Amino acid sequence: LQLLDNDADGAADDPAVVGIMSSSVRPYVVFVTLTEDEGFWPDYDGPSAVVAVVDAYPYSCDVPRWRGASPVDRATWPAARAVGGLPCAHERDATPEALLSLIATAAAQLCPDVWGASFASTAGAAILASNGDCGWGYLGNWMDPSNSTCSGQYADSDETCDEACVVIEGIYWAIAAYTGGLYTNERALFTRDEWLMCTPDAAFPIEPVGVRNAISLQAGSAALYALVSDR
Repeated sequence: LQLLDNDADGAADDPAVVGIMSSSVRPYVVFVTLTEDEGFWPDYDGPSAVVAVVDAYPYSCDVPRWRGASPVDRATWPAARAVGGLPCAHERDATPEALLSLIATAAAQLCPDVWGASFASTAGAAILASNGDCGWGYLGNWMDPSNSTCSGQYADSDETCDEACVVIEGIYWAIAAYTGGLYTNERALFTRDEWLMCTPDAAFPIEPVGVRNAISLQAGSAALYALVSDR
């Protein structure tokens, strides 16, 4: 519920999204496996994701409160972005991406003009703009935005991730960035060859430090920032 309840009132902000995801006809499903088995995929044609238990890390450093920052006071985030030596889990928790990607897919179905999984939607156009000229893996022209001469902040190298995929993935990255989930020195370095808008707000120091094209989400894509922050 936390990922659907931005105002923290105990109820999902958009019941229509919940209705789509919980449909008895074609529900959105997360399949959980014990280990990471690349060969596993369920015989299910509805929207789904697979997450391995070994890739789930409670108390992740990606969550502001577990690295010593306030979950509600964004001004505390810059001072808590160096996480080396902290007792939080330093591994990347894969569950938020799986869940947020499904939520984004439901939003795309409900509001295709805004959240549709194509470059023609509002979100898709913003994501395409964030690519600059760094290209995409599925088009065979990908360049690493962190160490090449291209001008973008988001470029997925996965050759199997097509237009719809990179839009949904980009929405996930934007949400993760806005909520502080990428704003640590460790996570920003981890994502640098794909996503360089790990810093949420323009007033914050940039992570990763000293990396070409790195910029805040607010300054790098005001359109995405407005969409995921609802401001």
